[in-house]
Amino acid sequence: MGESTRPNFDSFRKLLERFGPLIESVAAQYASDGDDLDDLYQEICIHVWKRLHQFEGRGALGGWIQRLAHRYARNWYNARTGHESLLERYAAETLPIDLAESLTDNPSKLLDYKEFLGGLGRAFASLPERQSDVMILIHLEERSIAEVAEILNSREVTIRSHHRHARQNLRRMLEDGRDDLP
Repeated sequence: MGESTRPNFDSFRKLLERFGPLIESVAAQYASDGDDLDDLYQEICIHVWKRLHQFEGRGALGGWIQRLAHRYARNWYNARTGHESLLERYAAETLPIDLAESLTDNPSKLLDYKEFLGGLGRAFASLPERQSDVMILIHLEERSIAEVAEILNSREVTIRSHHRHARQNLRRMLEDGRDDLP
């Protein structure tokens, strides 16, 4: 492929017919369920499409695609597990001081609290990634809007917007879940 040429859709479709199973096998090494596998496969294909003009013809195209797919999938997996790990660590390590004694004395209350934290973790995980990142940085790591903007390489106004939308989404999830409460 040339330096600035991008393949047309027909040639890319043929490329995917040939190398799609390879990309899918790489994605399967990193994704744990069918939805994740489909998402990761699609994201890798988009990444290959965007980077195909960088292939210089040295070596086999399949090897280049495989390396590109592994790099992308590994980054995807590391970002995902890092995010989940942070939520799990927060849920496991954080016990409100004002509730600590009553929760540790009553196993039923502690279990209810752990279930609540699990639900909160699932709610955070269901947010779009950028909104979830903003909420974690602001509320769990207690970062300022300016710090979050710098960390995420974004403008402060964009961070405020993600924060506002995340709060709206969480509020909507809580209202939807209210019917499930005893």
